Amino acid sequence: MPIDAATPGAARSGGTRGRPVKRWVVPVAALIVAPPAFAADEPQVSPWRWSAQYTGEYQHNLRGGLERGGAYLDNLDLLLEVDGERAFGVPGLTAMAYALYNNGGSISGRYVGDAQFISNIEATRAFRLYELWADWRFGAARAHSVRFGLYDLNSEFDVSEVASLFLNGVQGIGIDFSQAGLNGPPIFPLTALAARFESAPAEGWRVRGAVLDGVPGDPDRPKVTPVKLSSEDGALLVAEIERTAEAYRVVIGHWRYTSTFDDLEQVDEAGDPRRRRGSHGTYAFVEGPLWQAKAGPRRLTGVARVGVASPDVNPIERTLRLGLVLHSPFAGTREDQLGLAFAAYRNGGPYLRGAAANGETLLRGETNVELTWRVPFSDWLALQPTLQWVRHPNSVPGIDDAWVAGLRFEMGGASH
Repeated sequence: MPIDAATPGAARSGGTRGRPVKRWVVPVAALIVAPPAFAADEPQVSPWRWSAQYTGEYQHNLRGGLERGGAYLDNLDLLLEVDGERAFGVPGLTAMAYALYNNGGSISGRYVGDAQFISNIEATRAFRLYELWADWRFGAARAHSVRFGLYDLNSEFDVSEVASLFLNGVQGIGIDFSQAGLNGPPIFPLTALAARFESAPAEGWRVRGAVLDGVPGDPDRPKVTPVKLSSEDGALLVAEIERTAEAYRVVIGHWRYTSTFDDLEQVDEAGDPRRRRGSHGTYAFVEGPLWQAKAGPRRLTGVARVGVASPDVNPIERTLRLGLVLHSPFAGTREDQLGLAFAAYRNGGPYLRGAAANGETLLRGETNVELTWRVPFSDWLALQPTLQWVRHPNSVPGIDDAWVAGLRFEMGGASH
């Protein structure tokens, strides 16, 4: 059967969490905790930092897809960051508590029917605890760190700064990765208990690895983020190597689930899907500058990403993602960003043959092209119009290619 595009996280989650990397957030003065007293000659900087960001957007399916129509989607981030050295006297310690609200608006699930998600903030309506972790940096120059708690995998793994401009969900994390697992990986909007280690062993090099609960949240209660560990859930293991040189960044990552999954093609004597141990995949991307004007801020950056997943238990076998971002396109001093992105996936052979055996005919894959322009009007307000074209939504024949137009606004700042 085609991928369930109505399931949040099935093909996404987004910049971080499949969403743009945060650039700023609005002061929440009424919530700021009074800072402790400092010596008279020290600046009174609070170890507690509150911040918030509200993102709202309207997306409208102009033609094709499931039906014409539009939806308003929104996302509210509330964060508390703590400097553990100032607050508790523990050098290298930081902590974060993060709450998240989404209104449940749907453009992909209701109107377009695509698998890659038009908007990276589409999610079940809920107010939930999103992240809650502590991080300790140690060693020479604090080059190593360990983090433990409720954690968003896509806050650090498979994150491209160039691709963070775009609104489509797969520009935040590849669909080859976001499709995997019994309830998707721990990314927007559901996170999981995790332990993460990171190290910078030499200049320009960074390695990180994590062990995460194999089933984030509770599939039967999608509006909450419980911590529920079970041997049946298994674990998600992920590792990433990053190399930065001459402003270019190369990242290679590998992930593996330890639980068992239904084979997409083979069945046993009773006609039930055979069970297979493990699911795995690999991704890689490179990003960096492509062109710089001789004078002024105008420059062009790009990203290219590929990903593969084990085809016997994952519908999508391979993906390709490309992105170009022109900074300050009109040669002004304002940091506008004009971007063009391409994302495509190809279904695996076992998935296509299994669907055919059940009387379903599916196409080889889906393609998305996005044109977007982000315009910051101040350090707390930005607007971003976007236009997306979806070819073969969800690989289902008979659904016309879709054209979707939208407008996003972001409001935010932070306490100091």
